[in-house]
Amino acid sequence: AKTTGTAQIGYLTRDFDADTNEDFSGASWKVGVDWKATTRAELNITTARYLTEATGVGYNLITNDLSVIGKYRWKPRFYTAMGVYLADTEFVGSQRTDDIMSYDLSAHYELDYWNTLFSAGVQFTNRESDNATIDESDDDDYDRTYVYLSVKMAY
Repeated sequence: AKTTGTAQIGYLTRDFDADTNEDFSGASWKVGVDWKATTRAELNITTARYLTEATGVGYNLITNDLSVIGKYRWKPRFYTAMGVYLADTEFVGSQRTDDIMSYDLSAHYELDYWNTLFSAGVQFTNRESDNATIDESDDDDYDRTYVYLSVKMAY
C-alpha cells in the first residue's frame, strides 16, 4: 500500500471598489489523499474550500466540497470507478445556499498506455437550493441523470 497527499492552504481576500458590495476574506484550501490499497485498487479523497465569481446572485460564491473516488483495475488497461461528490455553496450577498450531491459510476479503457482513454459512465446529481427569491417553490431544486461516452487523446 502507498499513500500520497497534497495540501494547498491559504487565505483569500476580495475587496470591492463599490461600497454596496460586501468585501470577503477567509481561509481556502485544497487537500487530497491518494491511497493505493493494492496494485489494483485505489481511493482518492479530496476536500476544498474556494471562492468563485458570482453569476448574477450575490457577490461571491463560497464552496466547500468533498470528493471520494474509488478505482479498481480489472486488467492492465481496464478499470472501473465509483465516486461521490458533495458540495455546499453560499451566495455571499444573498440568502441563497445550494447543496449538491452527485454519484458517478464509470468504466475506462486505455487504448495505449500514454495517450488514448475511452470512458463510459452515468452520473446522478441532486441539487437543493434555498433560493429566497422563489416563494416556497422547488424551481431551483433538481435531479439530473447524465450518461456519457468520452475519448481523451493527447499527442
